[in-house]
Amino acid sequence: MLDRRTGGSLTYGELWQRAGALAADLADRGVRPGSLVAVAARPSIDLVVALTGVLRAGAAYVPLDPHAPAARVATILRDCGDPPVVVGERRGRPPARRAPRAPRPRRPGGARPRPPTGG
Repeated sequence: MLDRRTGGSLTYGELWQRAGALAADLADRGVRPGSLVAVAARPSIDLVVALTGVLRAGAAYVPLDPHAPAARVATILRDCGDPPVVVGERRGRPPARRAPRAPRPRRPGGARPRPPTGG
């Protein structure tokens, strides 16, 4: 993979390894199959790593618009769970926000990407 904007590159093997490390980190933070994980990243290799890692963890990603009003972001995070897990651009690693340790019930049909509704 090549990021023309930054000039960075990543092999598919490296993508799989980094996404697997993120998936393990998310599981350590309490993310379970069916969980919702907010992703805040600009289009980049890190975004691809983050989305792949969330899906490898069995969770669904909820994209966050960095230009959205704070109240809108707060509503989306509230819908993701308490406390929400947010994956940022820092090498596809989640910040210190932790998800609950208890497994969440599976949604019918499994986890799927879920864009926020317009408002």
